[in-house]
Amino acid sequence: MHKVVCFFILSIFFAVFLYANFPAFKGFFVYPEVRVAIPEEYFETFSFFNSQLSYGKIANFPQPTFWGWVNYDWGYRGSGFPWYGVKQPILDRVFDVWSPQTEHYYDQITFALYTKNPTLFKSVLNKYQVKYIWLDERVILPHNPDGLFYPELKQFLVDSTDYKKVFSSGKQSIYEIQFLTNEYFSVNSASSISSTNTDSLYDLTYSTFGDYYSDLSKPASRFVPFANVAYPVSQIPFVTKSDGLYLESSLPTDGYLQYPSTSANNTSFWVTALLSGKTLLYDELNPKVLLDGEVVLHSTAGGMIDLSSNTFESGLVLINNVLIQPKVPTALNLFADSNSSVVFNSSTRTYAITSKIKTLELNNCLDFVDNGTKYIYESSSSNEFTLSGTHSRPCKYARIMDIVNLNGFDLGGKRQVVEVSFDYFSPSGEKPTICLSKEGSTKCVYKVGYELTPTTADWDTATFRIYGYDIPLKELWLKYELDASSKDEQLSITFRDLKLRIYQDVLFEDVFSLSQSQIATGDSSNTFLEDTSVMPVKKDQKLDVYLGDFSNANGVYTIYPQDTVANKDCYQLGAGTHAETVGFDKQEGIYVNFLSKDASSCNFYSIPNKYLSSGFLVKIRTKNISGRPLKASIKLDPPGYYFLQEILRVPSNQWEDVYYFVPSVAYSPAQNVFLEIDNYAVGKEVRENYLKNIAIMPVNYNFINTLSVTTEKQASSTVSTNNSVFSVTRLAPFIYKVNVEKLEIPDVKDKSIIFQLNEAFHSGWVMLKGVTVMPNHVISDSWANGWVVEPGSVGEYTAIFVPQALEFLGFFGLFVVCLLLIIRKERLK
Repeated sequence: MHKVVCFFILSIFFAVFLYANFPAFKGFFVYPEVRVAIPEEYFETFSFFNSQLSYGKIANFPQPTFWGWVNYDWGYRGSGFPWYGVKQPILDRVFDVWSPQTEHYYDQITFALYTKNPTLFKSVLNKYQVKYIWLDERVILPHNPDGLFYPELKQFLVDSTDYKKVFSSGKQSIYEIQFLTNEYFSVNSASSISSTNTDSLYDLTYSTFGDYYSDLSKPASRFVPFANVAYPVSQIPFVTKSDGLYLESSLPTDGYLQYPSTSANNTSFWVTALLSGKTLLYDELNPKVLLDGEVVLHSTAGGMIDLSSNTFESGLVLINNVLIQPKVPTALNLFADSNSSVVFNSSTRTYAITSKIKTLELNNCLDFVDNGTKYIYESSSSNEFTLSGTHSRPCKYARIMDIVNLNGFDLGGKRQVVEVSFDYFSPSGEKPTICLSKEGSTKCVYKVGYELTPTTADWDTATFRIYGYDIPLKELWLKYELDASSKDEQLSITFRDLKLRIYQDVLFEDVFSLSQSQIATGDSSNTFLEDTSVMPVKKDQKLDVYLGDFSNANGVYTIYPQDTVANKDCYQLGAGTHAETVGFDKQEGIYVNFLSKDASSCNFYSIPNKYLSSGFLVKIRTKNISGRPLKASIKLDPPGYYFLQEILRVPSNQWEDVYYFVPSVAYSPAQNVFLEIDNYAVGKEVRENYLKNIAIMPVNYNFINTLSVTTEKQASSTVSTNNSVFSVTRLAPFIYKVNVEKLEIPDVKDKSIIFQLNEAFHSGWVMLKGVTVMPNHVISDSWANGWVVEPGSVGEYTAIFVPQALEFLGFFGLFVVCLLLIIRKERLK
């Protein structure tokens, strides 16, 4: 009776369970009110892919957000679904978060795309052996449509023969990559490279040295101490000394120090240039390289260009939209084919303005008022005047048309160069600030003076030319200023013999270009011993790179946040409070206080585009009071892409300088670059942080990243191309059969032969030759599986993913156990 009752209860329970879940078996597993119909074009796309070979990787676009969460115009929102309909692997953001090696793909492909760099875009696709590009224009991004980048990506694909459209349906387009030769296996000649960092927005090691591998069990044939040094900040080996900022490393092996020639590689690089009469002098602005404290390299290119054959009268020279200064070195980006031009004839007039400036009212150009503790002073004599101050910015300013006679000039004209010249003297070595501002604003639009190096013992002379090409002459204001805001002691600077010269109707004409041969020749302070690219080094020698001193380096651009206080909130979902206010510290001077509670007090600061092409170094001085420190991000707009985001991790309640690199970026002139400061707080937490200033110093980023030590001098190879012959069969996603018939590969001393399996690196992959497990399993090209083999290693090989085999072994074991239990039960009967 008991068994009958139990059976009856279980039957009822089972019947109720089936009834409650029966709709799921009729197609109602998803609630009808939230179900959306998948457009037919997706099924047509699935059919196309299922008619192709199963191993070609798919790079799907767009990938506008690192969260891996996608919105579609047909109503679906989620982590995605296309991989349920195709058999090929898809490089989607939803998967790559599980592996550092594959997560780098997302960082690198989005960086190449959003910076509009087709060469880098192709390099990333080749590195990760991508076969197809799937462009899905049904993806939407409501809060930032520019981030989808549809027109730009399609232009990439249309402009190059490397991509061929092979399918389209509705808003789905498939492109096949034409340069891919080996989808899932290759035989490469690769360098063994040891670097301090593998995180990067782009793999400069791969771009510079080609295929490479990492084997931590053996010494590498090439050591790249500062590879991919931009990120993360915590791994950058900065060292601050009395004369400035250094990178430091200790050499792990004997070998040869090799440096790149940026000019010979036809890349953008920084130079200092000045005009001496009609001769343009320039010198490459490379960091100094030191071995055991001795400078062994400073510059790799420099020289002069004689412009006397160009009969220009004004002496105005513009290179890449930067006006070259007479006598004062100007930092600018130089290309092998620079946009270089001079001015022929223009209207010009010179004025002596010392007496006019002396009579102007003395002002404090510092907006912050420190309870009466700021002071400004002025003294003058016949042809000079002195600005003095404490915790202030004593200044004199006036509209140009109010201090000189502009009769005959076009007051509405926007093509003028303003030249200011003066003598100055400062016992404490302070630098003058001279700037042009626009009517109605006290902010300097064009500022000069920070390039100067005062002697402190005698008068100095300075001449600056400022290209005010986008402001009408009648709206230009001229300002002379002393920045004494950060010091307790009184500072002073004296001016005399002030002159103002105005060039109008400025029309720059392209009359010369800096050819690669011109850039690559000239005097150099290179002191390498053997030839122009290598020198012998010893193990444990200290290799330093001197980056410069922010206080006097050429081309440093400083942002003072107190000049642009905006009190913005960047947290749209918050309902709390935020504030951005100006404060004063007796030791540090003026700073901005960011305070947030369930909000994000934030601000954006514009960075001149010229700093982006070759890279630059950022110094942010900040102090954390409570909660998380500030976050600093570099933003490219449009499309609103953040390619660097870093928490400024500093100790609590003390002022600190945070340094980090911004890598070189190929960008469109229509794009703007911003540094965003974000003080993000959620819930009840209060976050308070101080920001004093942001300084930007130009550096040749690629030079630093490719400085290396190799155990062998480069040797030419008797074989110029890879003529190896092999065939590959993919038996299953976890088993590959490889038949290597011939190994004929360039024989370079510092390189090895690598069998590369284009699956994300995992120690569970093994390569067998017969039943012998091959040693030397390495990470190839920072993401794939590789095996170092000897010349002549022909024959049949099998690559197996052992964890998958163990899973099947587990299933087999489960079957055996069940079988044994059944047999035992039968025997018991």
